[in-house]
Amino acid sequence: MTIVAVAVAPDGIVLAGDGRATLRGGRRHRIRTDEAQKVFAPYPGVGIATYGSALIGHSTISGLVRSFVARRSSEAGTLADDVAGDLREFAEDAIAAEAKRSGLGLKQVGFLVAGYDGRGVGQVREVVVPGLPNAAAAAELTTDEPGFLFRGNTQYVRRLLEGFDRAAMDRQGIALSAKAAAGLDGLAFIPNTPLTIQDGLDWALFIVRLSIDMDRLTDGTLGEPEGVPSCGGRVTALRVSQAQSHWLIPPDVRPRAAGVAEQG
Repeated sequence: MTIVAVAVAPDGIVLAGDGRATLRGGRRHRIRTDEAQKVFAPYPGVGIATYGSALIGHSTISGLVRSFVARRSSEAGTLADDVAGDLREFAEDAIAAEAKRSGLGLKQVGFLVAGYDGRGVGQVREVVVPGLPNAAAAAELTTDEPGFLFRGNTQYVRRLLEGFDRAAMDRQGIALSAKAAAGLDGLAFIPNTPLTIQDGLDWALFIVRLSIDMDRLTDGTLGEPEGVPSCGGRVTALRVSQAQSHWLIPPDVRPRAAGVAEQG
């Protein structure tokens, strides 16, 4: 699983994500790695955050993104919509080819593509492959209308910001009357929209660190115990402006002391 966050301020966009990839099989689970890269800077002024399946066949999502950049024409341009459209096509072909080769079902992968349009307005475009059942569920943000969004294991941040975990209640078959639902909706916090790039970084890292720490310090809920620690590992963060993509927390490879499972 994953937690990635994108925060958009008038002066730029921040993408952040964790580094954990897990393997699940029934009640069995294990941490595959805490060093999976989920945030990328493929071009100046463009950033990509990924969530969903960590592997497409023998290729990691990092490998998929790098193959996309290597094979995409240098004349294709770096406008946000163009990159998102080309990435969708490339990922669809790669996932379909792997499903045909393996005989297994299609893997689902999501991408949050941050960049700019021809007018200099920052954009965040969401690409989900295979597509969402309801296309309207795909999110879009711009520097003209700042905000933030998050994808992956979002139960902790949604419970904090929205006041309760609607998805968990649905899974447990807890029905609410219209009056009760309206009352619970009133528990949602009113978040301050990011006004500066620092606000954006603070929001993105808050979302990622909250999810990592709650996964580490809890073990599911009373209704759904034995939670899988699906968020963790290396945190990376990228700032995207019209002219450049700048690593705020880079995905550097570095030696670690023996027995240390996680740093940074």
